[in-house]
Amino acid sequence: MYNYTKYAKILFDICVNANCINSINQELKIISNLYNKSSAFRMVLITKRLNNKEKVKIVSKTLNSFNPIIIEFLTIIISNNQSNKILDIISKFNYAQNNNNPWHKA
Repeated sequence: MYNYTKYAKILFDICVNANCINSINQELKIISNLYNKSSAFRMVLITKRLNNKEKVKIVSKTLNSFNPIIIEFLTIIISNNQSNKILDIISKFNYAQNNNNPWHKA
């Protein structure tokens, strides 16, 4: 299992337990859109010129109205140097939502 799949699964499981899959999915769509359309947002996530602590501070302030789960998720992704996989993680999360949690073993 790729790291981005693990991140997506953990995020999905947290959202199931917190009963917030739809709201988190909406915020992930916004993040995906920002990443794709805003070079400034994308550069904050992937640049080597900022350390991870600075990146987390910028993202947290920028997305301060987002669910704390999203902020914590992004903090972990940034801290683990996985920012370049954010779209893959979001894609796997969306796949899980659309396929009723394919990781769940009945």
